[in-house]
Order: sequence, then structure tokens, then C-alpha cells
Amino acid sequence: FNYDSLNRPAFYPTGALPKYAIVDSVLAPGFQTSNATFENTSQAPTDGYVTDKPALLSLQTVLLARSKAETCPDGTVYPLYAKLQPIAFDAVARSVRFRVLADQNCGYRSLVANSLPTE
Repeated sequence: FNYDSLNRPAFYPTGALPKYAIVDSVLAPGFQTSNATFENTSQAPTDGYVTDKPALLSLQTVLLARSKAETCPDGTVYPLYAKLQPIAFDAVARSVRFRVLADQNCGYRSLVANSLPTE
């Protein structure tokens, strides 16, 4: 997290930081904005993540996040997915508080609390 050159809050995927850029953008971590509310965002898409530019934030923003791809216990390779919504910014501390729901089940994209993943 940081403020961009216009002093707007933003999350930066590793691809936006040259030292950490991942060449394969299909498997690279990234963000995309959801058009739905936090509550109505129920499944993460598999594509459309911006991997090399900051994701601008506001209190109304719902961001979908994809981690870097990891090897699952069964040997397959998948990223993890999450949804985030900022709830407060502190420009002096250069910090953000947000609510988050992540699917820690390797290969699944469900973003519904207390549910069993099916996809």
C-alpha cells in the first residue's frame, strides 16, 4: 500500500515494482476492481487481474486479489483469491484498514464466508 504521485491511496501488485516483477502475467499476483458490493462479490474470476499497475482505492472500492501461483498439496499449481474493501485511510501513518475475505483452499475461488468451496 502507498499513495501514488497524485496522493491517491493505492495497492501495488508486485509487478508494479520492477525488483519483484513476474514475467508470466497469467500466474502473477494482481488486483481488479469488482462492480459488485463486498457482500455480493461471491466468486473471484480467473482472469482480468492487473499485475503491473497500482489499483486505486476509495472507501467504495471492492478489490479482488490473486496471489502468486503456489503448488497445492496435490501437486497442481493455483493462486489463492480474496476480496478486500478499504474501511479507513490514515494519510499521516500512510496506512489503510480494510475488511478482507480470502479463500485459503488451493484452486478454489469462492468468496462467501462460511461456505464450502465448489469451484
